[in-house]
Amino acid sequence: MVHFLIRKWYTFKLVYTKDGIEAVKKLFASDPNGDMDHKSLAKQDKKHTGVSNYNQVKREMIKKYPSTKKVFDSEQKKYEKEFGN
Repeated sequence: MVHFLIRKWYTFKLVYTKDGIEAVKKLFASDPNGDMDHKSLAKQDKKHTGVSNYNQVKREMIKKYPSTKKVFDSEQKKYEKEFGN
C-alpha cells in the first residue's frame, strides 16, 4: 500500500505540474489499476520516472525514520512476487 500511495502521488504531481489535470485523467485512464507502474516498481526499472521518484522518497524516509526500512523491504518482496514476472 505504501508503494501505491507514493507512486500515485508522485505520478499525479509530475504529470499535473507539467501538463495539467486533463493529462492526469488521460494517464490514469490508460492504466487505471497502475499495473504498468506496479511492474516497473517490482523490477526496479531505473528508467521509469515513478520508480526513480519512489526510490528517492524511500531513501529520505528511511534516513529520517530507519524503522520504515523493514516495511519498504517487505512491500518490495510482495511486489516482486505479484508483479515481477
